[in-house]
Amino acid sequence: MTLPGEIDLENNTDSAQTILIVDDDIRFLNLMHDVLSVQGYRVLKASSGQTGVELYRENYPDLVFLDLSMPDMNGLQVLDAIQEIDENAIVIVITAYGTVELAVAAMQQGAVDFVEKLDYTTNIQETLFRKVETVLEDVNGE
Repeated sequence: MTLPGEIDLENNTDSAQTILIVDDDIRFLNLMHDVLSVQGYRVLKASSGQTGVELYRENYPDLVFLDLSMPDMNGLQVLDAIQEIDENAIVIVITAYGTVELAVAAMQQGAVDFVEKLDYTTNIQETLFRKVETVLEDVNGE
């Protein structure tokens, strides 16, 4: 297992699409990592907004899952910082505390989608995989 902010070298292949997960909830961060890496994605993890911005700057991932509620920077601040690096960044905002206002703000700021965190007991694997495939297919024109 990699620590937050480290690249998962076990699943690090040049041909794999890269997904950055930025979330201060370590259990959820690791769950998303496991779900996505088993599908063949190169997964980067960050447990803070600042680390997420740094990892984005260093790796330019294909897709970012970004939590809105973190202690060092809120998700909208992280989204803004990522978009300053790359105005074409593809970001899906996630939160356990979703509101319509936050969803609207994130979408107006450039997020491609907004999803609420699912309870750990629900089928998160299928939901995440569908979301990733849909967004990446739309971007790649498939």
